[in-house]
Amino acid sequence: MNFILITNTCWDEPPRIRHQLTRLLAENGHKVYFFQRPMLFNKATSEASMCEVEKNIFLLPNKRYFHHRLSISYFNLLDQWLINRQIEAFLKKNNFKKIEFVLVNFIYDISVIIDGFLKKIVILNDDFAAQTAILGVEYKKYSINKNVSNSGALFATAPFLLEKHGLFTPQNKMLLPWVDKEEIACLSRRESDSKKTKFLYFGFVSKRVDWRLVKLLASIYPQYDFVFYGPVCGKIKIVVNEISAKHHNVIFKNAINFCDIPFSEFYASITPYRGGKGDENIYVTNKFFRLAAAGLPSINSGLPGFMKHRVIFNCATQQDFINSIKIVVDNFENLSEESKNLSKGHTFLSTYNDFIRFYND
Repeated sequence: MNFILITNTCWDEPPRIRHQLTRLLAENGHKVYFFQRPMLFNKATSEASMCEVEKNIFLLPNKRYFHHRLSISYFNLLDQWLINRQIEAFLKKNNFKKIEFVLVNFIYDISVIIDGFLKKIVILNDDFAAQTAILGVEYKKYSINKNVSNSGALFATAPFLLEKHGLFTPQNKMLLPWVDKEEIACLSRRESDSKKTKFLYFGFVSKRVDWRLVKLLASIYPQYDFVFYGPVCGKIKIVVNEISAKHHNVIFKNAINFCDIPFSEFYASITPYRGGKGDENIYVTNKFFRLAAAGLPSINSGLPGFMKHRVIFNCATQQDFINSIKIVVDNFENLSEESKNLSKGHTFLSTYNDFIRFYND
């Protein structure tokens, strides 16, 4: 069984769930053909060469006439025709039969109307919601529901997506991020260390961060370090330099591989967001279960839709965040063990088995 993934994403972007799913399937022996971000005004992609970027992972360029934010009404139909044509051309050029493939569609507003695949699955990610609204008004609801109905199976990364679009297919299920094989292996080799003095931020350092809250935490808890691992985005470098100069315990470091993080030094992962467009739809971040597997509970702000659990502290106010720091420190051993247990239901193996079982239903 092979897979075709249709996406609006470049392969070399920071890994998201579509990259993780591609690698998960490839590691389990499936060939995956990844149609990456559409290239506007380029030559028809059916004529472009296919390349194997990793074992069992083949990249193909894609094409759309219009940017996905502008593709509405007849524009959307033109894009749909073009993308379907490219899939047919790819199959014909390589002498592939549709019955050999499961088609996985990450493009929320484009229906693959070609029949004959083993199965067609649509995957809706929680970050797409903000891309389908103008001034708070949804303008792609019809095309999304039509896409789901046409495919016959839906995976969604947040409960609200199932509630809104799950009625259009009898098969619908949650697909949450997971802990990869290499990450489980490297965590199993780690030794515990009781000398914890830090809190971890792991990800892009951007304007989404509530810097007033960060400075407040640094002032109230001078005994703890707040360490930010990740690339610093644009003008935020000015803010980062100012905070570094005034607060010795707010530390910024370069991006780091997950397995190189000194987890034994940290009490918890923190996501101190301001809250903004799209953040209210986030149910779980790509990094959450990975950090939980390392024994780190999570303290968040600006994410009102985040999943609920005893090891997750979803803070509505600055005082909530301040209090959560103390609760985690005082109850770390129990919270750490619960975090590890929570992650065990979201490993590469359990996710792969669920995905294949869903395909077989």
